[in-house]
Amino acid sequence: MAVKMRLKRMGHNLNYRKDRKEYAFYSKKEVPWHKLGQITNGGETSEQVIRLANLDYEVVKVPQVILRDDIINGSPNVVNNINMHCNVRSEANHYAGIIKPQYINFSTVRTDTEDVLGSVGRDYEVIQNWEAFEFIDQLIGRKEAVFETAGALGKGETIFISIKLPTHLTFTNKDDIAEQYMLLTSSHDGSRNIECLFTPVRVVCNNT
Repeated sequence: MAVKMRLKRMGHNLNYRKDRKEYAFYSKKEVPWHKLGQITNGGETSEQVIRLANLDYEVVKVPQVILRDDIINGSPNVVNNINMHCNVRSEANHYAGIIKPQYINFSTVRTDTEDVLGSVGRDYEVIQNWEAFEFIDQLIGRKEAVFETAGALGKGETIFISIKLPTHLTFTNKDDIAEQYMLLTSSHDGSRNIECLFTPVRVVCNNT
């Protein structure tokens, strides 16, 4: 008896930059299955890859506040103070009697889109995208690897960078080889620390 299976198509979840009408994805030469992003011949510097992957945005940590009326009604409503240039204390005085600053929770916010990426604690430190590339730059500079893919997922809360290493794995059949990549991932929502791992998978989106 033949059994028919319906496969569920998974979304790529790549971030879309509305201001540039481009997806936040860079790929060296190869076109991924979703056919999105900026495909190049490779050889770019980290600055160029950051720009081509649309990772050239800044993330800041801003305090969350609670409306007093909501506290009285028993249903606190967390509001993000996305005015980047206001001092927390002076703003609290300005809205005295209206809002109550809550110094325990903070939001991470993209300064270009003002999208809230996550809720984090007081001790959380933002690591900018360009800082995540610094470690990779040392390998690229010694010509021990080349940039392969890079991109951002969701609203930009997760980024990934993969580089292709000069070595590969050879199996019993000498024609059967597996490329080796080093993958670096980081998040701006507090869900994960910077992680670096080795993989034979060429990461191009959320699915991989």
